[in-house]
Amino acid sequence: MKILFFQKMAGISGSERYLLNILPELKKRGLDVSFLLLQHPFSSKKNAEFIGFLKSSQVQVFTINAYFSISPLLLIKIFYLIKKHNFNILHTNLIHADFLGALIKRFFIRSIKILSTKHGYTEQFQAEHGFDCSKLTHDSFFIVSRWAAKQADSVVCISRSLENFYKTSSIVDQKKISTIPYGFDFSYQPSYENLAKYNFGNPQLIVTGRLEPVKQHNLFLNILPKLKLLFPDLSVVMVGDGSLMEELKHICLEMNIHDFVHWVGFQDNVHPYISNSDLMVVPSRSEGFGLVILEAWFHAKPVVAFDVPAISDIVDNKQDGILIEPFSTEKLLDALSAILSDRKIMHQYGKNGQIKQQDLYAKNAMVSLTIKKLQSLIEKDFNTITKYN
Repeated sequence: MKILFFQKMAGISGSERYLLNILPELKKRGLDVSFLLLQHPFSSKKNAEFIGFLKSSQVQVFTINAYFSISPLLLIKIFYLIKKHNFNILHTNLIHADFLGALIKRFFIRSIKILSTKHGYTEQFQAEHGFDCSKLTHDSFFIVSRWAAKQADSVVCISRSLENFYKTSSIVDQKKISTIPYGFDFSYQPSYENLAKYNFGNPQLIVTGRLEPVKQHNLFLNILPKLKLLFPDLSVVMVGDGSLMEELKHICLEMNIHDFVHWVGFQDNVHPYISNSDLMVVPSRSEGFGLVILEAWFHAKPVVAFDVPAISDIVDNKQDGILIEPFSTEKLLDALSAILSDRKIMHQYGKNGQIKQQDLYAKNAMVSLTIKKLQSLIEKDFNTITKYN
């Protein structure tokens, strides 16, 4: 069994962090895995750290530079790479890899098996509609996704909510689809010196994620003037970068909250900021999974979020966090006021989350389930050959 994971990349985000966790572990367990990185030449610097980490973990990395996401030349290069190294399983991530993998299977190598992992849908759709299938239109993304899924032998979603979305939308055949949640090991985190530079007040709230519409940072910012009146030493750390950076900073200036909202930009390592905060706020419209929740729980920090997919799959309300009616800023203010006023409950929710992260969302569980899924593709093919011989 030789497996080629591949994806188009322009920096490290959720799906890339998934690959950084799963590929080295599959290699440790004796699987013959490699990674094909598709990138625009201008993205090479953004991807250098990713490539370096995989290579240091003894994972073979192939890189194909292409100015166009889809082209005959790109397909031919991928085809020859697969043939040269005798890969028999493609593990595709995100729409570009899904589509390219489907083209390879449909027109070049009919015998190859495809396992597609779904990390979400389009960001624009999720920002406007969450996972409401009734709002779907048969646009190009829908058509390409459905066609690619027909060529795939198996499709894995990272959350139950995402699985339900793809089932209900008829993008993926229900017989092909299943869920393997993210699992991460954060124990490699180094010790940090000068911890004071990561803490700006007491209490401290943290929001991590790209500064894009789907994350709804503006809803959170709107409650901060009132929250500051209740907690005069309050500080907020905003970790991330994106297209809304300047707009959100302008909102802070207009609301006169800029002196206690700290914009630290994109961080390779968010953990020292999380460990020095009291809780994490996740105001997103929807999430394919919600990796930031696991990061908060690793440090025994509770989560306050809207009750939306797939956050509601992970967080148990008033057990390891608080889920709020979407998208009520009044309820968000009430929830934050209540939990910040009761340190005992806040610490208990964080501890419960830490236990859940270790038990249900550990890396070992994700890797073991993925190996089973990969093996089933080969066994199914073997059983079919045996049946007709």
